[in-house]
Amino acid sequence: MGEQSAEAAKARVDGAAGLPPSGAPARSLQTRPEWGSTIADFRQQSLMTSAEATVLAWNDDLAAPNSGWGSGVLLGNANLAVDFQTGFGYTAVGQKEWLGRGCVDHVGQYKSNPGCVDSVLRPVPAAGGKAWIDLISSDDVLLSPAAPDALRSHFEASWSAAGPIGAFGYQRFTRAPAQRLPGRVTATTGDVAALDVRPGSGGPGYGGKPFDAYIVSTGPGGGSLVLRIPYWPGLRAAIGGKSVGIRAIEGTLTEIALPPGADRAVVRVEFRPVGERILYPAFAVALIVIALAAAFGGGRQASGPTPTGLEPNDVADRPPDTGELATERVDKA
Repeated sequence: MGEQSAEAAKARVDGAAGLPPSGAPARSLQTRPEWGSTIADFRQQSLMTSAEATVLAWNDDLAAPNSGWGSGVLLGNANLAVDFQTGFGYTAVGQKEWLGRGCVDHVGQYKSNPGCVDSVLRPVPAAGGKAWIDLISSDDVLLSPAAPDALRSHFEASWSAAGPIGAFGYQRFTRAPAQRLPGRVTATTGDVAALDVRPGSGGPGYGGKPFDAYIVSTGPGGGSLVLRIPYWPGLRAAIGGKSVGIRAIEGTLTEIALPPGADRAVVRVEFRPVGERILYPAFAVALIVIALAAAFGGGRQASGPTPTGLEPNDVADRPPDTGELATERVDKA
């Protein structure tokens, strides 16, 4: 999902990102002659470090000849080497509706396909009428110099311009303080009286462990939270261990239903894909089947027919072979 797919990779570089530059090669990255080879090189080149921003790279910003090195934003997950969370990553298996609406390619660039600009700027009625691009963006946006005029005009009119960043021509826009919401929430609907993010919330999502947690209060009508992450089957939300509704808005954004009358209730969000949920039960069933097969097969072998078709008592009563018999058999051979 852009963000979700990049976060898993981020967990693997968090330790290195917090260490002082050592001069050691960034061996986990693909070797590219046009890129630097150390973490220090990447930190010097990157538009941001240890930061989060939604980068709207457009057309071929991340393409050859240097795959974004000259712009300060790299393709795929390479920005995670300096803990720069750009809101995109490699999407070998992308969220279909998300990629289709934004015309995003597998390395994170938006493409100027027909209708794409209109679709990302179109209001989302179920999320209070906000533009789709606003709902998927963090509070900082870096806009490519190649972005269409309509998109640039939208940010100039409804966001706060923070000036150019870097030498490539990216423009930085920030969400107005009055419009900022906690965590990954970009909109609320209904009767949400209070909202706060629980300390420790955020970061990568791991199976069976909440990655977001919010403290909410609602009026008699209840309400909902809209998160700036794509909806995937396996996303779950719960209050006090009891599941609450979670669904996709227009096939892309994630909406969490809030019950009426909540008083500082803690909403926990986690991702448990279908494959993970069936893995352990399937493994347990496989062990049971193997155990039953072993027991059944062993029982058949123990109770099977004796040699030469004799009854067990006949075999037990027969005298053992003697050395003479063995010699006789050898002689006859």
